[in-house]
Amino acid sequence: MPFLQCLSHNWYLSVDMQLYLMSPLFMVALLRRRRLGYILMALCICGSSFYNFAITVMYDLVDSELSFPYYVDNIELYLERFMHYHESIYLKPHTRMSSYFVGLTLGHYLWKRGISKEKSNSKITLFFGWIITAALLWICLYVFYFGEPTLLRRALYNGTSDFLFSCVVAWIIFVCVTGQGGFVNNLLSFGCFMPLSRLSYCAYLIHYPLILRYFLTSLEEGLAKWTFNLMSYIFLHVTFWTYLLAFLTSLLIEVPVSRLFQCFSNKTVK
Repeated sequence: MPFLQCLSHNWYLSVDMQLYLMSPLFMVALLRRRRLGYILMALCICGSSFYNFAITVMYDLVDSELSFPYYVDNIELYLERFMHYHESIYLKPHTRMSSYFVGLTLGHYLWKRGISKEKSNSKITLFFGWIITAALLWICLYVFYFGEPTLLRRALYNGTSDFLFSCVVAWIIFVCVTGQGGFVNNLLSFGCFMPLSRLSYCAYLIHYPLILRYFLTSLEEGLAKWTFNLMSYIFLHVTFWTYLLAFLTSLLIEVPVSRLFQCFSNKTVK
């Protein structure tokens, strides 16, 4: 069971590797017959989304931690459905295909765009692109997160949220890479983010135990509502301690080990 393992959130690395090993099949299709490659990836995205939707309806699963406040009076039932959700949807590579193939599609399109040296998009295209992106982001962050977690809402969240949010991220990457991001590109390229980006992997390893601590504390204290102030408080605390511990971990482990590998590689080259 993943929750009984050390650093159990590293499940993502195995899922990512499995999808990575699958990617050459689709890359060959994209290079040989581009339309066929896009059709295959679209079918995988639809299949993955439909599976998540169907399995949620079939077993009445929760939508990750979003339903937790509504199960405060019946924690055992919530934990049972939560574990089933993790084992059936959250940890499986086939349920993560939509996000991966959105990224693969974007990467191939940007590669083709660079080869053909296409010009910038029109202002109308960019305007409607941002409108659609804002609408999708609003759906992911507002529609799915608020309101009573009915079975239909949970199924829609599990079935479409990954794909919709991936489309939002893909659009932001697209406009920034093509030099059309404007303020967003300037913000994401801000120099102060560079040191934090060097700590991203250590932060990934450390952040989950901190979040889990707050989650388990809320169970013990019986918090019935995740208010905005509480979420802001937890976010700031987790972010601060995550990057502080990530800095120490990188300084004591990651940097020395990478330097050792660098020394060995230099000797091998010589």
